[in-house]
Amino acid sequence: MAEHSVAQRLFAEFIGTALLVFIGAGSVPAILLLEGGSKAPFSGADLGFIAMAFGLIIVALVYTVGKVSGCHINPAVTFAMAATKRFPWREVPTYWAAQVAGGLAGAFAMWGSFGTRAVDLGYGFGVVHFTSPTSWASAMLIEAIATGILLFAILGIVDTRSPEGWAGLVIGLVVVAIIIVVGPVT
Repeated sequence: MAEHSVAQRLFAEFIGTALLVFIGAGSVPAILLLEGGSKAPFSGADLGFIAMAFGLIIVALVYTVGKVSGCHINPAVTFAMAATKRFPWREVPTYWAAQVAGGLAGAFAMWGSFGTRAVDLGYGFGVVHFTSPTSWASAMLIEAIATGILLFAILGIVDTRSPEGWAGLVIGLVVVAIIIVVGPVT
């Protein structure tokens, strides 16, 4: 990453986060549109396709922008990398800003692609479609556990003692597994 400028790394984070939101979250209105927008909650197959969309875009992003910015594309990952001294704290605010801007760009791309149907279908947020009796406390707990699992996998696979070249696949598959379990709850 040292061979890339700060601007290049921030642009990579921006693009990576935008694509994550557009493809990952965009898979939800896409599935709902295929089903006429009336099917809620999702079936297991629907959830599997949504999980695969998130996982596959993460695999692609790790291998494309990872060499430029590290492909954090998530503020929790940036924080964890800084907390474990694998990323400079001074760059955390700018990475977070790029990730927020990228998330907004991804949402606008989704809106541009699906029009008001994306808005009507909740932009991919399960809260609109799931009638889960999950309390906020339970939702926060399972999301914290899921984030912990994701960070555990990321920090493990980016360790210099781990086999090289597997990070994208490992991280993408962990995201698929997390979404399959956590998706129905939150």
